[in-house]
Amino acid sequence: MKILLVNEKTKGSMMHNLYIDANNIKKILIFENFSRDCHENLTNPEDTYFSLTDFYKIKRIIDFQSDDLFKRIINSFCPNVYGHEIVKAGILLAVFGGINNGVINVLIVGDPGTDKTELLDAASKIAPHTVFTPIAQANSSSLMPLLHYDKRSGDLILEAGSFIMSNTGICRIDDFEKINQPNALAEAISRQTISICKAGVTCSLTARTSIIASANPIGGHYNKTKLLSENLKIGNDLLSNFDLIFLLLDIPDEEMDHYLSERVMTVHSGVYPEDKLDKSQRYVPSTSDTNRNHLIGIMPLSKRLKVSTEDKNINVLPISLLQKYIAYARKYVHPRLSQEARKMIKIFFGNMGHKYQFVDGTPITIRQLETMIRLSQARARMELRDVVISEDVEDVAEIMEFCLFRIQKDEFGNIRTKAKAKTVVRSGKQADVKRYLASFYIRIPLYF
Repeated sequence: MKILLVNEKTKGSMMHNLYIDANNIKKILIFENFSRDCHENLTNPEDTYFSLTDFYKIKRIIDFQSDDLFKRIINSFCPNVYGHEIVKAGILLAVFGGINNGVINVLIVGDPGTDKTELLDAASKIAPHTVFTPIAQANSSSLMPLLHYDKRSGDLILEAGSFIMSNTGICRIDDFEKINQPNALAEAISRQTISICKAGVTCSLTARTSIIASANPIGGHYNKTKLLSENLKIGNDLLSNFDLIFLLLDIPDEEMDHYLSERVMTVHSGVYPEDKLDKSQRYVPSTSDTNRNHLIGIMPLSKRLKVSTEDKNINVLPISLLQKYIAYARKYVHPRLSQEARKMIKIFFGNMGHKYQFVDGTPITIRQLETMIRLSQARARMELRDVVISEDVEDVAEIMEFCLFRIQKDEFGNIRTKAKAKTVVRSGKQADVKRYLASFYIRIPLYF
């Protein structure tokens, strides 16, 4: 340990910095007896240490829950928030990530009180490496690298910013609609590199970062008479970089209200269905492979993932085990596309382009095809499989269509066509009628 004078030109200065004068540096493994903070805040998921007990627990999950594993993982994520199974699935796909340039970006847009913050908090806890950008600092200066001079030493300092610090990990952003200068962020997301050429400093920084962000509509409530970009005041060039955009609206739903009330009563009573079972019964799969394939073609994904209080075959994974499971999958599992999966991706992509044609005014392009490939790889990785099968593509296609349908649906429940998108700017009597219907829809519950 040595002492360095901050400003050698100033005589009598008492400002000093401490530094370590090392001969060499050797990397050591992180063992379980180290502090928990050192173990969880790793800068690279590949640095995670797995004990023999961890491998045994992960193998036990695969062996005893092969059929309902996807459902079990989804319901182990943020169990205090009931419902939103499709949204949870999308967030988990981003956390698991794809292969080779497997960055998956997720944006959650919703009215106040739709559990956006809780979902992002849960994602921050289970991801191997997460950098959280506080709401008050959610702007381009805190996300992007910044060059400035140190007031004490006068040296030029480069601050990496949250986007660079979360390289190979997750960057969580709250209140995404408040970020200024979105063009710089859009370029960084699309290229996954940030170039700096300022004050004689020229460098290129890698930013293979997945973004999980939440945004509130302008005015507090989402207006279905407007496009998504108009509700957020964010350009399509930035929104198009998100692979999944979930729209959570505070709409009365009799079935969901029933499930929520049932869940709340169960939590407050202190009795859970899994508490009534022996440990040997908790891991018994409820469906065979044949029944699972049969349900995929009939029952929608949101129904298959939903767990009621009477479901006795699903037991949530502890957070610590889920963290290890995700880190193991990201490190050791690298699935490849099968021929059947390739054909299914081509079919679903063609149907998607024909049905929706555009996303919020932006045409569906090859970018959505790449998104489907990355999501399918993440879906297979979630079950620790080396091959992407057709069922993975079907689940991913349903999640993507869930996002597109919510975004493209107007105030009357119809899918906007390309012609309607161009005439989305409203004026005159028609605009007054639609604004009235929108306000009527928000304030008064409609059951039909």
